[in-house]
Amino acid sequence: MQTFVINCMRKKHTITVNDKGQLIFLDHTKEELETEIALMQLGTNKISKCAKVLYQIRHLPKDVKINFAKEEKDLKTFIIEKQTLHAKRDLKKQKNTCISIKGQLRSKIYSRIKKTIKDLFLKQSTYRFANNRWVDSENLITIINAETPDINQKSWRIWSRNGKWSGNSTEITVSVPLVHWYNHIYQKGLALVDGTFILDILEEAPDHFIVLAGKKGRGFSIEPCKAKINKNNKSLKWLKQV
Repeated sequence: MQTFVINCMRKKHTITVNDKGQLIFLDHTKEELETEIALMQLGTNKISKCAKVLYQIRHLPKDVKINFAKEEKDLKTFIIEKQTLHAKRDLKKQKNTCISIKGQLRSKIYSRIKKTIKDLFLKQSTYRFANNRWVDSENLITIINAETPDINQKSWRIWSRNGKWSGNSTEITVSVPLVHWYNHIYQKGLALVDGTFILDILEEAPDHFIVLAGKKGRGFSIEPCKAKINKNNKSLKWLKQV
């Protein structure tokens, strides 16, 4: 337990620090100190040094003018350490708040890009989707933020509620680095070419792009393949796969 002795009201007053780091003023009642602090908040500076110390501890960001004597330097050091610790905690809190805001903003951006991709598939692409009259088919689009572009489609058999009719449900899984895809492909108007989803631009020449795109296979299947896009007429031609 730390103990400090200061000159207060022309007397030696003792301040101790308990195990919780709280200051205990042995020569003042709580009511006395609270009254003096209330007066200080109203604008007066003529209060005891003990009250000023308590006010300073309660309001660490502020710098209360306290005339410490040489023999009171330990208490002054204690308060400075408290201020430094408070400043570090406040900075950490601000950083955490900033990180939280950035995380929320990133999440919103990702959600918008994912919705854009989903709408492209369901409303404008030429890929095959399940459409069964007698069963409740689902066509799921799963978009993953990943460094390596990829695409695939799978299907599974489902049955009507009465068990008489069968059909299919499908799921397309698309993996792209979302922000990169949006800035370098969608913004160039290359998200869909001839109804085909473009995953990435691999090469660019004056008259064409070499891209990685989702190629329709047999049935419900899609795989990533290389293709060439003519810049003049925006037509897509599949390249021989090696």
